[in-house]
Formats: sequence, structure tokens, C-alpha cells
Amino acid sequence: MTDRRIHPRTRSHRVRALIRPGQNVVVIDVSPSGALVEARSQLRPGAVVEVQLEDEQRRTSVAARVIRCIVSGISADRGTTYRAGLAFTDHCGWVCELETHGGSDVLALGAAGGSPTT
Repeated sequence: MTDRRIHPRTRSHRVRALIRPGQNVVVIDVSPSGALVEARSQLRPGAVVEVQLEDEQRRTSVAARVIRCIVSGISADRGTTYRAGLAFTDHCGWVCELETHGGSDVLALGAAGGSPTT
């Protein structure tokens, strides 16, 4: 299977997300152009949602298109869990910077030409 992602994704322990108007989601991995999230309710593929991303220092909102959404788990305690792929409509570079400064091996991508920057 060919990976069609524009930017490499990194597992994120620092970035938290909220799908407006108030659905907390767990960020599985993230890149400047999208994220894989886990949610308690289904996100409709094709829908445009507002995603609020934050860490200890920053908070931003970005629009995203739901690319796919699948059932990732069913349990008696937690109910159904969904995993959704989101494509951001605007580049969200600080997410990648955060992971780079945190010691990850993912480089921040420059806006022009996608070349790595420090």
C-alpha cells in the first residue's frame, strides 16, 4: 500500500484536540496537513469540521475535511469508538515544530518547497 500523505506524521503526546462545538478527541498522530483522531461519536466523511488544537503554550483552530471514519472498537464499558482521518484546509506547521523541539526525529517543514528547516 502506498502512503499518500504529503507530510510525515508523528505520534503526539503533547497535542490535544477538540472538534467544535465540544467533542474531545484523542490525537493518535498528527502532521502539518492532517491528523488521525479517535472519537466517541462518528464523524461523517466529507464533512468540514472545526478542530481546536492546543498544547501547553498554544491554541489554534483549523478547518478540516473528514477523509474517512471507521469503527475502531466496541466495548461494554466505553461503547463504540471511531477513528477518523482529518485533512486540514490550512497548513498547521507549529504542530510539527512542537514535536521537533520535543526531541522527535521529525523535522519542521518549510513553507516553500517542503524542505526541512531548523
